[in-house]
Amino acid sequence: MKPLMLNIHSKNNEQLFQLTLLNHAEYAGKYEYHAMNLNIPYNINLDIPLILGLLNTFGAVIALGSDIWFTNMDIDIMSLVKPDSALTMGQDPCADIPANGDLVIFQNTPKIKSLMEKIDQIQRSGQLRFGWQDAVKKLVESGDADGLDILPARVLQSFPQHKDILKPVREDCFWKPGDLCIHFVGGDNWKKALDVLAFSKLRIVFNL
Repeated sequence: MKPLMLNIHSKNNEQLFQLTLLNHAEYAGKYEYHAMNLNIPYNINLDIPLILGLLNTFGAVIALGSDIWFTNMDIDIMSLVKPDSALTMGQDPCADIPANGDLVIFQNTPKIKSLMEKIDQIQRSGQLRFGWQDAVKKLVESGDADGLDILPARVLQSFPQHKDILKPVREDCFWKPGDLCIHFVGGDNWKKALDVLAFSKLRIVFNL
């Protein structure tokens, strides 16, 4: 069974979702991935039952944020994933979390249920600014993240060279031609929408 590409959006980022959807569909079509679009209220916590249910059918789920734009259609994202990894994430050197949750791959491996239960237990504790991403951070810091694979910067997370994300890391995280994708982090969704339009038409990023 081919993996499922899952796009989750809400009214908060509907405009941005409409701009990136065709790009996501083109990428999914190239590799014959299944695709699903869900319009549900935004939640910083991960919907564990949803992901586990989808894994029972598809074996692997590629979960995408609406601010992801695939720039290299020749890279099959599943070729970057270890077969025994339960959860694969991209390193995020520009934030106070070790990995970013806007482009992740879940796989139905023997370690997935235990890892998801740990994430769920922490995210349910509340008072986490980044929800399940903070849960991942706590597991990494405690050494209890068995089944998690964090890829180097710019493998799954290439960022636009915006002034507001230059600190604390200034090198080796900004998008370059040949990277799998660009992740339009920072700013309001309408600003991201402008960035996506500029990049899709002119291949430029506003350095604001």
